[in-house]
Amino acid sequence: MKDKARTIINQLLYSKENSLAAKLQGAYTLPEGKKRVYHYHIRKTAGTSLNLAFFSEHGKEEAKKVHQKISEQRFNLRTINRNEVFVGWDKNLLAKGNYYYGFSHSPLHEVNIPDDTYKITILRDPVKRVISHYNMLFHYIKKGEVPAVVRNEQNWASPDFDHFIKNIPKTHLQRQLYMFSSSFDVEEAFENIMGLDFVMFTESFTDDLKVLTNLLGRKLETHREKNYQSKGALTASQIDHLKELMQIEYELLKRVKAHHPSING
Repeated sequence: MKDKARTIINQLLYSKENSLAAKLQGAYTLPEGKKRVYHYHIRKTAGTSLNLAFFSEHGKEEAKKVHQKISEQRFNLRTINRNEVFVGWDKNLLAKGNYYYGFSHSPLHEVNIPDDTYKITILRDPVKRVISHYNMLFHYIKKGEVPAVVRNEQNWASPDFDHFIKNIPKTHLQRQLYMFSSSFDVEEAFENIMGLDFVMFTESFTDDLKVLTNLLGRKLETHREKNYQSKGALTASQIDHLKELMQIEYELLKRVKAHHPSING
C-alpha cells in the first residue's frame, strides 16, 4: 500500500516538474539562439568538474547539493534550483529538452539531444584517461568499498593492470572514440565532434573553462575532482602496450585539435 502511494506521489511530482521545466526552459539565454547546454560526459576527463561548474552559479556548496540531489534520485533524474533545470543521465528527459544544463555518459548514438542545444565535450590524453580509470577501480578495490555504480567493473581491474587491459570492454577502453562513433570509425567520430559547439581538454581545463565562461556569460568555477590515493604501479612496457592500443584515439584527438573552431577560432 505504501509503495503504491509513493508511486502515485512520484507521478504527481513528476508531472508538476514537467510543467514547470517546460515553462522555465524558454527563459534561458544562450549564444546563437541555443536553448540549453548538453555535456557528452566521457568518464575520467574532468567531466564531473564541468558539471559542478555549471551548478555553481550560487557557490560551490550549492553545486555539491545539486549534484547530490540528481545522483541520488531513483526516479526523475532532474532537479530545479533557482529556476534552472538540471538533468543527468535520463534519456527521456534529455530528449524532451526542457532544461538549462544536461549531461550523461551515453554515446551520441544512444541519446537524442535537440538540435538547438549548445553541445560540449571534454577530451583527454587517451593513455592518461585509461590509467585514471584503472586507478579509480584499484583505489576502491584496495579500500574494500566499491560503489554500486562501478561494482560491475571491479573484476576488470583485479588483480592487476594487465588483467585490466585484457578485460575492459573496447567500448570503455576507447571510450572517446566510441562516444562519437558506434563503429569506432575515426572519420565518423571526427565529423560528429566537429558538430559540437565547444570542445575542452582535461590538460587545459581551467583555461578552457574561462573561455566557456566568456562565451556563455555564466560564472563557471573550477571544482577539483576526486583524488584517488591508491594507485597501481605501472611498468614502462605496460604503458607502451597501452599506447599501441590507443593510437586510434590519438589520431582522432590530433585531428580535432587541428580543426575544431572552438580551439582554432
